[in-house]
Amino acid sequence: MSARWTAELLLSLDWCRIVELARAMALFGGFELGSTTVRMDGAADFTMTRGKGAHARRYRVRLAEWNQWQATVAGVEEFAQTLKKEKHRNTRGVLLAPGGFSASALHLARQRQIETVDADVLAARLNELPETHSVFFYETGTWGTMAVPRVPPA
Repeated sequence: MSARWTAELLLSLDWCRIVELARAMALFGGFELGSTTVRMDGAADFTMTRGKGAHARRYRVRLAEWNQWQATVAGVEEFAQTLKKEKHRNTRGVLLAPGGFSASALHLARQRQIETVDADVLAARLNELPETHSVFFYETGTWGTMAVPRVPPA
């Protein structure tokens, strides 16, 4: 079976599945994952770390608020402030906004050195995976009614 991710398919998924896909891709990439925190505004955060000690690479990944698939300037600024408060000084930010970024939000993210990921970028990364992994993510990510959070099959 050949799985082909598209931005349109990703935009049809519920936010929980997007977080699951992002976490699974980070794990596949060799990162150790922290727990996921769902904020009051519906944004979801998790950390991912690779390596130990001074050479560790640490990232905080945030999925934009559940009802705002497009990142706003306010959302980028709030994420930048969260990153400043990190206890690990070299924590980098990755903002996942499936609906994209307004021009001003994208500009601010670049100024703050926050990596931006929209549905097009996420689909491209999923399609770059080895076929067995891409198919696995595709089958589990699209299983059931995609707009409703679900429990994966046993």
